[in-house]
Amino acid sequence: MTWWAKGLVIDVDGTLVRTEELGLSCTRAVLVKHGYSPNLVNVDLYNEGTKFPTRVRLAWHTGLDPNSAEAKALADSYDEIELTLISPDMCPLFNGIKAFLDEVVSMRGVPAVALSNATTNNTVTKLKAVGIFKYFVAVLGSDTVPETKPLPGGVIKACGLLNQPPKNCIMIGDSPSDGQAGSAAGIGSSIGVVWGQHQIETLRPHFTHIATSPSQLHQLCMSDS
Repeated sequence: MTWWAKGLVIDVDGTLVRTEELGLSCTRAVLVKHGYSPNLVNVDLYNEGTKFPTRVRLAWHTGLDPNSAEAKALADSYDEIELTLISPDMCPLFNGIKAFLDEVVSMRGVPAVALSNATTNNTVTKLKAVGIFKYFVAVLGSDTVPETKPLPGGVIKACGLLNQPPKNCIMIGDSPSDGQAGSAAGIGSSIGVVWGQHQIETLRPHFTHIATSPSQLHQLCMSDS
């Protein structure tokens, strides 16, 4: 196998950093702030909801119209609260991720863009908190893409920043929405990771490959579609 990809598009939450505790804490704080019971969301419901962008997920938890002013207010509160809680303890780096980035980005010189459905500022703050911001030529969040995952606009923009067509790039993520966005954009290959917030059964239909540990990422990146 040889290395073929000219760029990487990588999700952040659940792929590079563990954010389950952070996300659940923020979600419950938002619910309380806006008069809802924090018991509307448990760990399983939170994890299931992470396939949606933040506003849609919070609307799903509360039964709101995702396009309503109240849903937007919930999402704005979430972004504000999350930013105050981001730390290496609340969003730790998954073991093996730094080694992968060192090997692929630093040693092989393959450029990478971080693409998240969280806001750009919050995403940058997470990457800086765990010391991996330096590996990315750009960071894109929900406020700097034409459309969020599972729609393809963010992936297409990320590939443009890599100066490559999507067919020359690899998408890596932990949610079905990552694989769906990559596929819709015409990505060359995609890798679903199982150490995030979704089970392998829900990931398999949407990705070219499945990684069960970060140590597999380098080898899978050398596999074509």
